[in-house]
Amino acid sequence: MLRQIPTINHLSRMYFELSQKGGISVGEAKEWPYSPQSMEELIGLASDMSRFDPRLFQVVVDWTFHHWTELNPYRLRQGLQTMTCPQTLCVIFNFVSSIKTDPEVSAFYQYLSGGIKPVAHQLYFTNVYPKPAGSLMTRAVMEPLQEFLDWGFLARERPMIHDQGQKIPVGYYSLNARQNIIRRLADSKPSFSLGDYLEGIDQTISRQQALNDLKNCCLIKPKGKGRGSYWVLK
Repeated sequence: MLRQIPTINHLSRMYFELSQKGGISVGEAKEWPYSPQSMEELIGLASDMSRFDPRLFQVVVDWTFHHWTELNPYRLRQGLQTMTCPQTLCVIFNFVSSIKTDPEVSAFYQYLSGGIKPVAHQLYFTNVYPKPAGSLMTRAVMEPLQEFLDWGFLARERPMIHDQGQKIPVGYYSLNARQNIIRRLADSKPSFSLGDYLEGIDQTISRQQALNDLKNCCLIKPKGKGRGSYWVLK
C-alpha cells in the first residue's frame, strides 16, 4: 500500500484526509499517489505512514479510539494483506484496547490481529531520531512501551487521547523497561526519590507498584526513612 517514504506533502494530505473524517489534525489537499476507496484503506495507509511521523501516529490512535465502530473488521483485515507493515495497525489497536473497557474493542483487536506475527525487533519510528545511537534512540530501545513491544517494535512515545476536554496519555512500560529506567536514573543522579521514578515512568503505575519496583531492583539501595527516603546505587 505504501509506495515510498512519505514526503511532507503526502503527510499533509493524510492529515487533511483524517481531518475530513473527524480526526484532530490540520493538513492540505496536496497531490499524492494514492486513492483510498474506503475508510479501511485510508486507516491502513495512515498506519503504514505513521512510522515516519510520531504526530501522525498519535492522530491515528486518537481517531481509532473515537471512531473504531465505523470500521468494517472484515475489510480492515483483508486490507492488512496490502499493507507494507500490517503490524503497525495491530499496534494502534493495541493502544486503543489498552484504554477502552468495552469488550467489543478487545474482540475487534483479537480478530484483526489473529495469525499475524510480531516483527523482528526494530525501531517503530524511522528516520525521526536526530542522532543514530543518540539518547532518544537509546531510550526507545531500552525503555519501550509494552504496546509497541508486543508487536516487536521499540518506541516510547506515548500517544494522547482527546476525551471530554482532556488529553489522556496511553501506554505502559514493561517490568524490564521500568528496570532500565531505574538504571538510567541511578546512573545520572547521585540519588533519586520515588517521585523521580514516578515522573520517569510518566505516572503509568501506582505509587505502591513503583515502590515495589525500587525495592526489588538489585542495582540500588534505600537511604533514609519515610517520605524523605531516597535511592542510590549499591
